[in-house]
Amino acid sequence: MAEKKLDFLELKEYKICISSQSEILDFLAQEAAKNKKNRIVTLNPEFIALAERKEVFKKALLAAEILIPDGIGLVFLLRLKNLFLASKNKKKIERIPGIELAFNLLSKLFDSKKQTIGFLGGKPEALTKTIDFFQKQKLIEQANVVFRSHGYFQEETKLIAEILEKQPNFLFIALPFERQEELIEKLYQDQKRNYGKNARLENLITIGLGGSFDVWSSQKKRAPKIWRKLNLEWLWRLIVEPSRLKRLLQMLLFFSFFCCKCLLSERTRETNKTSQEQ
Repeated sequence: MAEKKLDFLELKEYKICISSQSEILDFLAQEAAKNKKNRIVTLNPEFIALAERKEVFKKALLAAEILIPDGIGLVFLLRLKNLFLASKNKKKIERIPGIELAFNLLSKLFDSKKQTIGFLGGKPEALTKTIDFFQKQKLIEQANVVFRSHGYFQEETKLIAEILEKQPNFLFIALPFERQEELIEKLYQDQKRNYGKNARLENLITIGLGGSFDVWSSQKKRAPKIWRKLNLEWLWRLIVEPSRLKRLLQMLLFFSFFCCKCLLSERTRETNKTSQEQ
């Protein structure tokens, strides 16, 4: 059987996966069988806007194996970049919501008879109800949960040490996105520093999920399906939480600038390439 590979498209330094969700799941199944780790970042324009201003956060993003497009603005930029490519990638680029990918990771890849999982994030009640949700779906059993912590922990070093000790096969982290990705990076760096070649997270699939625990625990409602189908989930969140408006406008300013740089750079590169061929 041929080895499965993912397709990527670059936006500056960011190598973004443009494979379908089913292709990503097939790839992760293959990698898990080889005991290979995979860190998944559910990327959206807000991540990039921050990364362009904060080097530590950018480093955390670039260290991940798979960056998936979880923001419609990012999907539009990827589609637009495709227009500038001389040999266009015919693959259809779609948004992959992290909350859906994470659910499918458990429903299609998780083996409750021999694998384990860790949950980190949310309020204590949201954390408990999220675990209950997956148990009711018969995707996990209580014995599979080897690590659990709400998002209001005080001792980060102790928390990382416990994750490394428990060695889960899956780790779902639902924190504010900046804290979440930087914590995951510290987790892997601590593993290298303290264990070296005796890797504790060799076969771990990690995914950052933001506010997903609030949805799975029914503390918040996700946008109705029709809004999601129309790629308007961001507008639904804004209507439900109008306080997000200021943050959204700031992000749009930075991301618009990033888009212009990406497209100008791609246009220049293709022009130079055409000139050289002539």
